[in-house]
Amino acid sequence: PAMPAATCPIALATVLASVPRRVTVEFVADVVCPWCYVGLQRLEMAAEEAARSSNIAVEVSLTPFILRRHLPKSGVDKISMFAQAGMGEAAARAKFEHIRQAAAADGLCLDFESQRAGNSEDAHRLLIWAAREHGASWLALLRQMFEQYNCRRGWLGAPEVLSAAAKGAGTLPAAEVVAVIADASAELAGLEAGLQR
Repeated sequence: PAMPAATCPIALATVLASVPRRVTVEFVADVVCPWCYVGLQRLEMAAEEAARSSNIAVEVSLTPFILRRHLPKSGVDKISMFAQAGMGEAAARAKFEHIRQAAAADGLCLDFESQRAGNSEDAHRLLIWAAREHGASWLALLRQMFEQYNCRRGWLGAPEVLSAAAKGAGTLPAAEVVAVIADASAELAGLEAGLQR
């Protein structure tokens, strides 16, 4: 027998609620941006909630963004850079303290002392390689980069810090990581394409 017309919308809603859905979020970020670090944490928390409450799988893709490509890859002292740009050291420290408190509210560490700012190109090239060669491993690598930079005072322009982040990600072959970091042209075309988006 046919289902009564009045119950069809309810039955359809029940069926649709049980069907898994997928959403892709493009995460545009620089690895040395503290708000991007906080943003990834919040995105991942929202994705977990969407999966739990609405049966929605959230896939994240990364589009690189380099805040200060004009600065050297060796980096410069971040607080001094902001202070010299007209903000003054006290205002720079107050700004960073505000970000630190936002991060702490989300359970994240953030240590601005001795932090550097600069061209993060090499870190982005490594992320692009990880995504191309090792799929979802790029996300674990990004988390490790954020931890190295924001919690351990590691500069992501330093090959040894990038290697430590890759090791912490757990699945990336060390010799390949070293080769990508050492070859300044590796994944550069992909980086440039991403930056043009």
